[in-house]
Amino acid sequence: MLAIVLDFLQSRRDGIFVCATTNVIAGLPQEIMRAGRFDAVFFIDLPSRKEREHILRILFRKYGFDMKLQVTEELLSATGSFSGAELEQAICDLLYEQDEPEAKISEFALLRLIKGMVPLARTMRENFDFMREWYRTRARFASSLDHADQKGGKRICHISQR
Repeated sequence: MLAIVLDFLQSRRDGIFVCATTNVIAGLPQEIMRAGRFDAVFFIDLPSRKEREHILRILFRKYGFDMKLQVTEELLSATGSFSGAELEQAICDLLYEQDEPEAKISEFALLRLIKGMVPLARTMRENFDFMREWYRTRARFASSLDHADQKGGKRICHISQR
């Protein structure tokens, strides 16, 4: 199977865009990583504060909370190590917790649920630290990086948002 994938990546792919994802890039065969197979390797880190703000606004709109909840500093601070999927799960948990359809949705209830969650970045902190260090010198960052890099406190790059 690997030979078929490698052959496809190496051959002429007129009009075909190939995108692949992995959580363990260091474990991929070196043949996959050779120049010419993929044009670039990007690292998608956890969302920055600004990205979490956008994600929460989208989720509030999606679940009909946009008139009931606001994105606050408390929510942004409490979700510092949350992925987008974990943010959405917190909102889904809030929906499940409501006894009645007209029950009051509150920031306090959402914060209580968030504080009770253990995000994957905390559960698997060593894996996240390893990935960040590996990608720091081997990949481009896909995020706008409104936050400083974990190790050096320096901005690594900036990709303008469209």
